Amino acid sequence: MINKNRINKLAQQLKTNNLSGMLICPSEDMLFLTGFTPKMCKRFQALFVTDNGESFFICNLLYKDEVENALGCDLRVYTWRDGESMTEVVKHVLTKYGLISTTLGVNSSAQAFNILEIERDCGINFVNGVPIIEEARIIKNEQELPIYAKLPQ
Repeated sequence: MINKNRINKLAQQLKTNNLSGMLICPSEDMLFLTGFTPKMCKRFQALFVTDNGESFFICNLLYKDEVENALGCDLRVYTWRDGESMTEVVKHVLTKYGLISTTLGVNSSAQAFNILEIERDCGINFVNGVPIIEEARIIKNEQELPIYAKLPQ
């Protein structure tokens, strides 16, 4: 399930850094935000978080059920089929969320060949989002503090 508190912390960091959103591919970052991370494969799949706290997922149709089962019905999942253009779907979705021709952060697990295609076809300016998501992960809320206080130093 999406952790709205963590999504909102990331959204605040995006605003602070003048980014419209963040693209997060399967990784520890995705696990931190959702409690789920699918297996990385060549097919593009990513969680997007906007600076206003909206989130959505884009993946191949093959993975839709897995993503929906893991993340629940509160998160909108957009898909494409093999043989269709992934970037056309991404462009359509990014247009819907007002993210075309904006600057987005990207986490360290994103595959360059996918990012370059999206950048070219959608007019996105991608920047290194690692420091931004790390900052969001550092700031702990009242529910998280007791958990981290018990960890060995």
